[in-house]
Amino acid sequence: MSNCTIATCGRPLRPDEAHRVTCGRCEHRIRAWLRELTYQLPLLEASLQHDRTPTQGSVHGGRAHSPLPVRLDVLNLLGPAAPGTVRDHPSDQTGPTPVPAVLHSWAQLLADDLGKPLPRLHPVRGYTGYLAAHLPYALTRDWVGDFHQELAELIGRVRAITRTEPQRHRQDAPCPSCQGFGLVEEDWQPYIECTLCGLLLTPAEYTDHAKRVMPRLYRTALLIATHERMTHMSTERVTVRVLLLFGDQAEIVADVPPEERAEPQRYPAAEIAAAVGVPVDQLAGKRLTAAVGDDDRLSGWQLA
Repeated sequence: MSNCTIATCGRPLRPDEAHRVTCGRCEHRIRAWLRELTYQLPLLEASLQHDRTPTQGSVHGGRAHSPLPVRLDVLNLLGPAAPGTVRDHPSDQTGPTPVPAVLHSWAQLLADDLGKPLPRLHPVRGYTGYLAAHLPYALTRDWVGDFHQELAELIGRVRAITRTEPQRHRQDAPCPSCQGFGLVEEDWQPYIECTLCGLLLTPAEYTDHAKRVMPRLYRTALLIATHERMTHMSTERVTVRVLLLFGDQAEIVADVPPEERAEPQRYPAAEIAAAVGVPVDQLAGKRLTAAVGDDDRLSGWQLA
């Protein structure tokens, strides 16, 4: 059995994935990134203008020319980009490759492998759609690992500018495979993933699964909560004081002013000492709490 060739993955490929070099999890990650780029594009364009916050500090030491009206880092990512190889003899090319150039280069490589001409497309939405449509074929090519890495780096640069990342939403139902509570839905991802075992579920599959298991879990949670509440309500605890020791007995009185106390009640001193972790000869004068039983006898001794 071979493994996924993505450097950050390495999961064993399932039998139905033996014809390609990447696992289903990495495939869906690539699809999500391609989809995210189309959603990030308006945010990237909106980030082109400089922040309008007034300049702080001294007016001295100004610049010799007016500042550029746009952000160069954003402009660099938006393009435009040369459709072919750039011969940079003066070495004046700086910054990362623009988004359209990255997408065009991989779309062109894919088209060459397919033996078909690359159609004229929108520089972002068109190429992401083209790459997503032919992704099953791309997953069989040795270069898909480099494609995955460059796409991940591109997404990272875009997110750093737009300050927008997909959010993860934990699901209520347990995983049908490992039974752990690790199912997570991430924005722009086509699948719900178990972070514990790696299982992927479509939204429809998760909905069907949740309909089967959640009513039983809700009933169990309700029974546990009801039991805890009834236990808490039925167990009353009082604060008492060990008045003195009388032989092997401890005389217990309510921890109230002497004039309000009732007659002392006697309990085995050794039993109380064992419960609270205090030597018997040191019990006298100790403040304790105890649970009141149905017969008004005390038990469950604890130090107050």
